Amino acid sequence: ALSIDDFQLLPNYPNPFNASTTIKYNVLNQSKIDIKVFDSLGRLVTTLVNEVKPFGIHNVQFNAKDLASGLYFVRLKAGKKIRQRKIVFLK
Repeated sequence: ALSIDDFQLLPNYPNPFNASTTIKYNVLNQSKIDIKVFDSLGRLVTTLVNEVKPFGIHNVQFNAKDLASGLYFVRLKAGKKIRQRKIVFLK
């Protein structure tokens, strides 16, 4: 069960992806949302979202066309809470 101040990082689609994928997340309470993508070594690749988002389901596109194929991590942070998912980029 989700607590009232919770949020979800939903599965991205497509995954594995070629060039671009859609990352969905659900905000149950208006929050400052920070979504970053890291490579498999933990290096920051890009920041996708860094702003207050209202209640609801949101989408953000991640375009990896200039990156190497491989495993990446999407990290969603809201307050002190963090959710993370693996995503796979195949050229």
